[in-house]
Amino acid sequence: MNNNFQTQFNPYQQNIAILKSYFRKPRLLTQGILYIASIVLSIASIFIMMPVMNEYINAIINMPQFKADMSATEFGFFSTFMSAYTNIVMTASIIPSVILMALTAAAFLIIYFKSKNNDPSSNPKAGVTILYVLSIIQLIPVIFMCLILALCIILLIIVAIVTNFDSYAQDDSYFLGIMAAIYTVVFGGMGAIFILYFINQVRYYKSILNGLSTVTLSHKGAGIYGVFSIIYGVYVIFNGLSSFAVVPMFNAMAGAVPEMAFMTDLVEIISPVITFSAITSALSGAISIMNAVIALGYKNHIKNITDGFGDISTEQSAVMPVASAPYTAQQQVSTPASPQSFQIPRCPQCNANVKADDIFCNTCGYKLK
Repeated sequence: MNNNFQTQFNPYQQNIAILKSYFRKPRLLTQGILYIASIVLSIASIFIMMPVMNEYINAIINMPQFKADMSATEFGFFSTFMSAYTNIVMTASIIPSVILMALTAAAFLIIYFKSKNNDPSSNPKAGVTILYVLSIIQLIPVIFMCLILALCIILLIIVAIVTNFDSYAQDDSYFLGIMAAIYTVVFGGMGAIFILYFINQVRYYKSILNGLSTVTLSHKGAGIYGVFSIIYGVYVIFNGLSSFAVVPMFNAMAGAVPEMAFMTDLVEIISPVITFSAITSALSGAISIMNAVIALGYKNHIKNITDGFGDISTEQSAVMPVASAPYTAQQQVSTPASPQSFQIPRCPQCNANVKADDIFCNTCGYKLK
């Protein structure tokens, strides 16, 4: 190994420098902090929401209509079982999400701090790899759920067709046909949107990985992923704020229908849960919108690099893109020029031609600035 080299040779060093110049922006650090805040809220929900939900369940099962047909022993067992079941379900649903959020937060922080480091050997690839793997993990259950949904719609259509041959059940056939059409439009459309969102999330992180380890820079999937992230973030925030309407709605129902007066006490019990859920939803929406800001910003950053370089002279012979994206290191322009017309900058390490604003030499990886 030649110890005279400042850094180990890396033919993609300029690509890495281009990507690091974007990923060192504070928005990456902000996203990592938002995920950490979400982890804290999720863990806090175990201690805040569980006692409230246990109190809520006990209030329900203590109603006369539930206790009437139970002995004291049966009621005690049922009450204990429901409390334990609620605690197990809530814990089991929170732990996987905390793990995923912790990995995602770590990934964004790795990308940010690796990009802030000016050492050419500092590469944010590890953080991007984590995000890429997590995006695939998220895509798999979405595809599985959409397949199950498609199967249910197909079965509903088959039942509607078979029922149509029965003269006594033709009305049911029409009803089933209408239901199949509604399910296809509503749930089929939602499934398509979710698949489109997660597929483009995978493409987006894959394009970043390619830029860090190959000669290609592209922004595949970043635009669509960013747009859908904005839509989802706004929806989550709106959904969280709308939960505050639950309390006045149930109080109004209890006042209008005497038989539902018991709901006033139940709503009072779960009001802390409603407030906590609204805060959690607002944070989740903020995370989704920040994902959009990062993705769309990445797209613009790469477009600014890869667009508008159709006329390049030999003075610009370092690895630069041509007009058609994605850009590759092989797309170098060799326009003849007079040696007397300009002085070509050279690398002090290997004497190869470089561009005046290059950060690294493309031949030996020497840091020029």
